[in-house]
Amino acid sequence: MAGDGQQFQASANINVSVFVKISGDNTVETAAADDGAIGIMHESAWDTPIPNANDTIAVPAGQSKRVYQATESCEVIVGAGGLAADDAVKPDANGHGVACVQGEVFSAICTQGAPVGGRAKVLVSAGTMA
Repeated sequence: MAGDGQQFQASANINVSVFVKISGDNTVETAAADDGAIGIMHESAWDTPIPNANDTIAVPAGQSKRVYQATESCEVIVGAGGLAADDAVKPDANGHGVACVQGEVFSAICTQGAPVGGRAKVLVSAGTMA
């Protein structure tokens, strides 16, 4: 289900296209505000696209799935304020992407913006906003 790349086991249910952080040996959980994220969860839902299926969970607890990591492009769900191209991006309390301000640690760079609730295209990359 997960495609090529590094897979991690989910320590809890994780939604599609959210920032994740390490939670134990080869396990991840949704990153919260100001967490140092290691990547972004894959964008495909665990359940098949059929009526009444859950289309927000990427991976249920105890299962493994691909996580996009440094130098990879992917999509992230956008949090408050929206995102624009060239924004440095960090996780909010829900693991959604929000713009950083000077001095904050970022986990991705926006390459194509989107409004709140949309999906912005990002390049996973870590650093500190200058």
